[in-house]
Amino acid sequence: QWYNNNIAIANATSSTYTATTTGTYKVTYTDNGCSAASAGTIINISSLPTATFTISNQFDNCQDVNVTLTANTGTGLSYQWQKNMINIPGATNRIYVTSSSGSYRVITTNAAGCTKAATVKSIPVAGAPLPSASFTISNQFNYCQDTVVTLTANTGTGLTYQWQKNTVNIPGATNRIYITSSSGSYRVVTFNTAGCSKAATAKVIPVANIPTATITASGPLTFCNGGSVTLTANSGSGYIYQWFNTSSITGATHQSYLANTSASYRVRVTNNAGCTKFSSFVKVTVNNCARENETMNETDLSDLIIYPQPFTTDFILSFPNNKINADNFYFEMYTLSGALVIQSKKIIFYNGEALINAGCLNPGIYFYRLTNEKAVYNGKIVKE
Repeated sequence: QWYNNNIAIANATSSTYTATTTGTYKVTYTDNGCSAASAGTIINISSLPTATFTISNQFDNCQDVNVTLTANTGTGLSYQWQKNMINIPGATNRIYVTSSSGSYRVITTNAAGCTKAATVKSIPVAGAPLPSASFTISNQFNYCQDTVVTLTANTGTGLTYQWQKNTVNIPGATNRIYITSSSGSYRVVTFNTAGCSKAATAKVIPVANIPTATITASGPLTFCNGGSVTLTANSGSGYIYQWFNTSSITGATHQSYLANTSASYRVRVTNNAGCTKFSSFVKVTVNNCARENETMNETDLSDLIIYPQPFTTDFILSFPNNKINADNFYFEMYTLSGALVIQSKKIIFYNGEALINAGCLNPGIYFYRLTNEKAVYNGKIVKE
């Protein structure tokens, strides 16, 4: 009679007994009414570990593609991978990666030394061929900030595409051409009709900053003919300049440009990355302020005399040889930069003279113009 933990085991009356649970086992032997009992023997029976594994491969058994085999987890488990029922040397981690076809399984061992083999799974890795995967980058502005960069993948029968930035899929970017203005590491993954895929080599798009482009004028932008103003662009390391009015100005490639004709000017600044920016337009106006010794519509008027020269507050316009009595003259005064500072209509001449009050002006040199419907007289005048 066999016992487990001093309890008789039903129907266990043979000379041998197969134990399947943990306990203290003993046996009694009876012969002609005489009995003897064995000492108790402790038997520890451990449970078998779980043994399963999964196959992970989004490319569905394509050529030259790694297949990942992942065994179940468990406390104290160790692993041995087998191919075609033969141990794979060194394949003792929970995860095993292969690109070879065959029948695979994993054997798990628990802390008690009990083992279990998983069900065999066949992996036909050498299947459909992989597609080609490459792309080109097209951008004449050398990847400048806010400039569109065009990425174009290779063509192929039945190919589909997925663009990635920094190895992460870009949502909706599944056309052969992808356009971006953002820096980063880009690549395309191509898929063929068999579902096999290949990722192109990643290319970095280092989007560069666009330079600033501003213009500073050395003086007034409105002045008389014969004058000029220096236009100066902002400075920057490695900057290249080109000045424009209606079109590019030949030879105007320095940081500064001397403008002496009426036009709207701007400058294009290019940095050492090849990125460019245009400044806003600066309008320069050159007035037709005639200088001394220039005459228009000559008349028989005698030379005009202005006195005193220089003046402080008032001065007199005088035609000493022609005693004019008229009020149809107009008188204007300009600064050297062409700004109109005095405009008097119907200057009254009496006996060839007219008084002009200019006490409000700052000391300096001015241009004047005296006109009527028949004549124009120009010159300079100085205020102390």
